[in-house]
Amino acid sequence: TSVLRIMASADPESTRFRTLSGPLGVVSRGLLVAIPVVGAVFVLDLPFYFKLNIMREQYLGLFLGMVLAGAFLLTPPWKGMAKDRVPWYDLVLAVAGLGTGLYVTFFYPSILAELGIVDSSRLVASTLAIVLVLEAVRRLTGWVLFILGAVFILYGHFAWLAPGVFAGRG
Repeated sequence: TSVLRIMASADPESTRFRTLSGPLGVVSRGLLVAIPVVGAVFVLDLPFYFKLNIMREQYLGLFLGMVLAGAFLLTPPWKGMAKDRVPWYDLVLAVAGLGTGLYVTFFYPSILAELGIVDSSRLVASTLAIVLVLEAVRRLTGWVLFILGAVFILYGHFAWLAPGVFAGRG
């Protein structure tokens, strides 16, 4: 109980997350509630009992979208920014993150059927997803994981230029 008292008496300015009220507060709390609910639906395999064929990757796309939207709504990009409102660019990033996850959720069967075919919509969605995940990682954990993730992505793309034992197919 002492931990709960400390958390309840904590100054809202001492946390790094936003405390939202109004419609965005409802949306952010709804997202935070929906994440474990969707997880429970996935773990319990409820769509199977209703004769629905939902693949694991579709769930993961939905998780990705909800987590990205939550991260951009609740985490300011820099320290010292206002924590009681969401700037327009964070709203755009939250919608883009949710849209990227929903793209995978709804279009995964066609993506799977046409695996290996590079389509402009898939290229845009995948590039957007990578950029959004890297930005969410930067906001939530800092620059170290952001740089590490970017280095590994760049290595995967430019491995054919690396010398000796580090060389690989690009």
